[in-house]
Amino acid sequence: WLWMLQIEIKDGFFEEWGFSYLDLAANTIGAGYAALQQRYPDKLIGIRLKVSYQTSDAHRKGLYSQTNRSPIDDYEGMTFWLAANIYDILPKHWEKSYPAWLSPLGIAIGHSAKGIANSSGRRELFLGLDFDLTKIPTGQNRFLKFLIDELNFIRLPLPTVRITPEGKWYVFYF
Repeated sequence: WLWMLQIEIKDGFFEEWGFSYLDLAANTIGAGYAALQQRYPDKLIGIRLKVSYQTSDAHRKGLYSQTNRSPIDDYEGMTFWLAANIYDILPKHWEKSYPAWLSPLGIAIGHSAKGIANSSGRRELFLGLDFDLTKIPTGQNRFLKFLIDELNFIRLPLPTVRITPEGKWYVFYF
């Protein structure tokens, strides 16, 4: 959180960016939720924050910056997700009747913004399927389990519906 705070403070010294209370709030919620997941893993394991990225047209055209062309600055290419694994959030007595092969599947709500490079941004909201990588059996392989746990913040390309600004179906949205 402190690393993200120093970025927001630095942005405050640039007229074209400025300090963003909304960014600070999002950073605080994201870092706070990650800390709560570590503290209460049995209660919050079924709800995860995820991200997906696909290079935007604005980034390809160099609309953000001519000097720094890093994907980390391509805000229009990022979609942030709140994913819920259905199996993990079911009451314990229902889990017995839930098919085990469905346990990795869940749903996710996504948020992105387009058109922000030219200051006429619009929000996009998505609803899609999600796949929980931690449900893949790893046996006793501790390295594989670690790798899967670390990569589970990435939302895989799966069927998705864009809800706003107008509905659109994607067979695979990343």
